[in-house]
Amino acid sequence: MGPNVRGFGMHRSWLPWVSFNHLDGITALEQLDPQLHRKLVAAQ
Repeated sequence: MGPNVRGFGMHRSWLPWVSFNHLDGITALEQLDPQLHRKLVAAQ
């Protein structure tokens, strides 16, 4: 059981599935709506 503190995880190291999920969402948007993807990337 983890600590009873909301918002704090037990892992202090890199979790590869988090990076994968971020990249998966970015590439899905790029394929779904290339124009919106370009607009969001340009805003950075």
